[in-house]
Amino acid sequence: MGLRESQKDRRRARIVAAAGELLRERGIEGLAIREVAERAEVAPATIYNLIGGQNRVAAALVTAAIDAIPFARPDLACMEPLDRVIAHLASVFESFEARAPEVRPVIRLYLARRGTPDWDAERPLAPLFELGLATYGGWIAEARAAGAFAPEVPADAVAAALMSTLKAHVDAWALASEGAGLVAASAVRAGAIVLLSGALGLVRARLTAMAGGAA
Repeated sequence: MGLRESQKDRRRARIVAAAGELLRERGIEGLAIREVAERAEVAPATIYNLIGGQNRVAAALVTAAIDAIPFARPDLACMEPLDRVIAHLASVFESFEARAPEVRPVIRLYLARRGTPDWDAERPLAPLFELGLATYGGWIAEARAAGAFAPEVPADAVAAALMSTLKAHVDAWALASEGAGLVAASAVRAGAIVLLSGALGLVRARLTAMAGGAA
């Protein structure tokens, strides 16, 4: 990476960090470009050039929060596939809890902006959802091949239900009072099992409904 690109990356990181501080201090109103520029000690034009307008800055905050989630976990490779899913979910819970002061406001920001065309066009959660589908889908397929699930259980559908259930769980946590935990620190594994069981239940219900409709 050249010196110029390195300087751009440092300025971009400073802008995102400043936006995160203002979001925590003042809420969404703190993301005015001029205020972010002042906090980051850059010109407003620099923010527009490096990141974009307010929606792009907000999307960058969501992306930064996502990047801190430990989705790459090579240390879990030695586990059985189903145990891998449960341990990974537990580590995601722990990551959210450990970074609650930074993550909660970002999720609230996402929920407040969701549904507006210019915000939805950013699709800031798409990379996380796609990564989750690939990661959990692959492990669930391995677990199915090992006999943990019936052959007819669709791994992709279970992974999609799992990601949707996880997102709903995290959204509710973000909107709850500041002291509310995502899951009890002593029960992250149990919480992960409940989440996976719920996803399997959703898929089983859909399969049953489809079978009934085809009868």
